[in-house]
Amino acid sequence: MQPSVVESDVSDDNGDSREIQKSDRKSQTQTNNSSSSTRQGDNDSDILRHESPPSKMRECMDIVNQARYRCGAIINNENIQFLIVLLIAINAIMMGIGTFDFVTENPEVEQAFETTDQVFLIIFTVELCMQFVFHGWRLLLDGWLVFDLIVIVMSWSFQQVQIIRAFRIFRALRLITRIEVMKNLVLGK
Repeated sequence: MQPSVVESDVSDDNGDSREIQKSDRKSQTQTNNSSSSTRQGDNDSDILRHESPPSKMRECMDIVNQARYRCGAIINNENIQFLIVLLIAINAIMMGIGTFDFVTENPEVEQAFETTDQVFLIIFTVELCMQFVFHGWRLLLDGWLVFDLIVIVMSWSFQQVQIIRAFRIFRALRLITRIEVMKNLVLGK
C-alpha cells in the first residue's frame, strides 16, 4: 500500500504560503519507531540488569523459599487442618479409652494402643516440623504454635516415664489451637 500524501497550501498570518506534506504512514512509522526504541531501551536495561547469572547462594535461597511456601501451603490447607483436628480428637478419645481395664489388663491391646499413640505423636511432630519450616523461628512468636511445640516436646520427653505420661492428655488441648470458636472462648473474645 502506497503512503497517502496530502499536499495543501496554507497561508500563515503574513500571507505567505507554504507547502505541508502529511503522511499517515510516516507518522505511524515514526510512532512505532519511537515506541520500539523505548522498548529497545527497556530491553537493554533488562539485559544489563540480568547480564550476570544469579549466584549459587541466590539460587539456593530461591529453592529454600519455594520449599517453605509449599510446606506452608500444604500444612495450612483447610482440608489438612481439618484432618489434624480430627486426628487430635481421635487421639484424645483413644487416650481416654486406654485407661479402661480391658485395655490395661490385656498386654496385646495395650501394645496396640501404645503403637497407635506413637503413630499419632509422629504425625503431630511432622505437622509441627512443617510449621517450623514455613514459619522459621517466627514460630516462637505465635503463642498457639508454642503451645503445640511444648505439648509435643513434653510428649516425646515423658514417653517412657509412666507417671508423667498422663501429660499426653494435653495433646487433646491442641484442639483449642485449631478450632477458631474454642480459641476465641479461651481468649475471651
